[in-house]
Amino acid sequence: MRRRILFGILIVLFVWGCVWPLGCWIKGQIIVAPTRVYFSPRGGCERAIIQQIDRAKETIDIAMYYFTSGPLAQALVRAEKKGVEVRVYLDPSQKTGRYSRVKELLAGGAEVKFKDGAGLMHNKFCVIDGQVLITGSYNWTKAAEEKNDENILVIVDKEVVGVFGKKFGEYWRE
Repeated sequence: MRRRILFGILIVLFVWGCVWPLGCWIKGQIIVAPTRVYFSPRGGCERAIIQQIDRAKETIDIAMYYFTSGPLAQALVRAEKKGVEVRVYLDPSQKTGRYSRVKELLAGGAEVKFKDGAGLMHNKFCVIDGQVLITGSYNWTKAAEEKNDENILVIVDKEVVGVFGKKFGEYWRE
């Protein structure tokens, strides 16, 4: 009898899409699922990033190679206006890049720093509220959204997010 009840509960949870560890639950306003995958072009990457930015409550930390996306810059400015601390660490090529969104980010109140030293700052990740990680091959650019074959992973895993958060802290202190 207990097995039937347990099996019934698992079936209900599976139908709802909420079987742990592949499931979902709600924590604050963030819908938490271990990993979601998106592909571009036009596969929802930009939309997924904006949704996570819009849900941010306290902090958004970004380490990015290229940042030329107007919609993503606008989402970060909105977040900053509602009191979210936005910090962006970029490759130095973005200081003067033709389509760089640095001026827009700074005007909107975000803090921006650039890698100093040899080699590219070729990371592409974002940590939101120390709870959500967005990473993958996707640069935050119009081309990544509309032309290139790119991907992002939206990961909710305390340990993984913590590793990326720690690495961002190291970059920020440089």
